[in-house]
Order: sequence, then C-alpha cells, then structure tokens
Amino acid sequence: MTDKLFTFGADAVRAYIRALFAKAGWPDRDCAITADHLVQSDQSGHPSHGVGMVPTYVEAIVRGDLKPSSKANEKFRAGSILVLEGHTALGQPAAHDAVEAGIAIAREHGVAVVNLLHAHHIGRIGTYAEQAAQADMVGLFWVNVASTRAAVAPWGGRERRYGTNPQAIGIPRPGAQPFLLDFATSRIAVGKTRVAWLQGKRVPLGAVVDSEGRLTDDPGVLFPEYTGALNPFGEHKGYGLAMASELLSSIFGGGETIAESRDSQRIHNSMLAIIIDPAKFGGAAGDWKARVERFIEWTKSSAPSENAMEVLAPGDPEFRARALFGDQVRYDEQSWKQIAEAGLKVGLSQAEIPNPA
Repeated sequence: MTDKLFTFGADAVRAYIRALFAKAGWPDRDCAITADHLVQSDQSGHPSHGVGMVPTYVEAIVRGDLKPSSKANEKFRAGSILVLEGHTALGQPAAHDAVEAGIAIAREHGVAVVNLLHAHHIGRIGTYAEQAAQADMVGLFWVNVASTRAAVAPWGGRERRYGTNPQAIGIPRPGAQPFLLDFATSRIAVGKTRVAWLQGKRVPLGAVVDSEGRLTDDPGVLFPEYTGALNPFGEHKGYGLAMASELLSSIFGGGETIAESRDSQRIHNSMLAIIIDPAKFGGAAGDWKARVERFIEWTKSSAPSENAMEVLAPGDPEFRARALFGDQVRYDEQSWKQIAEAGLKVGLSQAEIPNPA
C-alpha cells in the first residue's frame, strides 16, 4: 500500500466514468449525472464518495444487483407528498430526479416531502442539498444504508447495527455558495476508512473499535474484512441522530430498515427529503436572505481559537477544495488501480482508461 498520488484531468476522468457506465448499459444522461457527481465529490474533498466507489458499483453489476433495467418509479403521491420506489436503480440519477421532483412540488405547494426508497448507493448527500439550494430552495435530507453489512456500532455497543446514516441541509445565499451542512453520523465515513486503509494510513483514535470493542486507529478492522466497527460521532448524540436517520428515511413510504435487510450483499439507500420554497412565505419572511448573511458574517467574525486559522461556515471546506483542485483530480496508486480494473471488468479497453496528467 502507498500514499503516492496520481493527478488526472477532471474531464478525462468524467469521460472515463461515463464510458464505463455506458458500456455497462446505462443511458447517456444517467452516465453523465453519475460521473459528474463522483468527480465533484473528489474535488470537494470527499474521495470516500467519489470515483473510488466505482469498483464497488462494478462488483454489484457483476453480481447482478445493479442493472440498467432497474428504474425508480412513483409509488404514492398525495398533494405535497411523493414516494418513489427505487428498485435498486443507479443511485445518483435516482436521487437527482427525486430532488428535481421535490423542487417542482415545492414551487406549487410551498413544501415537498419526498421519500426515495431502496435506490442503490446515492453517493454524497451534500450534492442534493446543493441541488435544492441552487433552485433557491431549502433542503433537508436524511438517509439510511440498508444492507447486510452494517458498519457502525450503537453507543454503548461493539457489534455493528446500522450504516453511517448521513444528514444534510442546504440553504441558498445571494451571491455566495449555499450554507451546506453534510455529515455522516459515524465518526468518519466508511469510505474514508477505506481510503486510509488503501493508503496505509491510520484513522483518528476512537473512530473505530476492534472486534473486542477496544478503541483503535487501525482501519484494518473494517478492510478488507469487517471485524470491528465504526463509532458514532458525539457519543449518544450522534447515535441518536443515526437512529433518527434510519427511521425517518424509511418508515413513511414503507421502506426497509437495516434490521430487515438480510437477503443479499446489495446496498440500498432510502432518502427522506423535505424541500421548502421560502418564496411561499411571502412578506412574513421579510428579507430572510439578508438575515442569513448577517448571521453567517457575524458568526465567522469570531476571533479564531488557538488551533484554527479562521472560523468557517458549513460548506466552506468543500467549495475551497474545488477551487484548489481546479480542473484536476488526484487518486492514490491502489485506488486508481482498482478504478482502472473496474473499467476492464465491464469491457472497456486499456486505451479507454486515462493516464495521469
């Protein structure tokens, strides 16, 4: 294992991921949405949800769990409520379309409650909070990870019982990037543990426990085999939020919790999205955008603590990472080897796999 990094042109990697999913049978639009999502996750500083996930997706394709014929469809609609059955559809297009549907409903009713059930892995949840904010909507999101391989131990336990169960909130800002809160309810994401393991690095002490429940900084307790578990962040507080995500994302539309998913290696994400159109509040909201800016500016004006350079708002690290990456992306040697092998597995030629810039 090595921490050697290869640099690629972002456009070349997007084209490669589009070609990979096209070769596997998906239509161009779905390929483009997925490729854009994965590359943007890398450029946002979240390789745990980026192109490094493609080998896992290809494993699902090879097993027959992830198929181009699987599409999300409407299960229930009533006023501002929409439930979509995902049927293990490719997650990024399914979630993108669910949010687009929610935005349209919110423009009509002022609020939309959208429950997407049983899609395949939908990726970085902050993407969907950004999508809502870019449409001048406020978006709140809760997601569960229903599969046979739980990752996180409950507070007070050592056995894995649920996934990283992320939550996100996006709030639009005039002339600025949105307020973007996006976090897993585990100390670190599964994907970040995978990246650390591939790079031969340690994880923060306390982020994981071994099979005996002892704190460790060894990502090998999760990779290559799950012998240990991730811990929730914030002790009982993160654990409570994780349980809330599990329940909110799945119960209203009739989805499954992880306690019920015992029949395959298949990954299922269910997502509850509440999308609010602030314009529907009319004069009652006043100049709410100006108040958002005053509050954020006032908060960030705090003098930094001893170990910090400045106070950041939620979303600032992601947007700064994108500016730093520019039109490039970087992958460690082992991760890129797996990404390239994934393309070969679906039938791409070696010549179709990009080389470092």
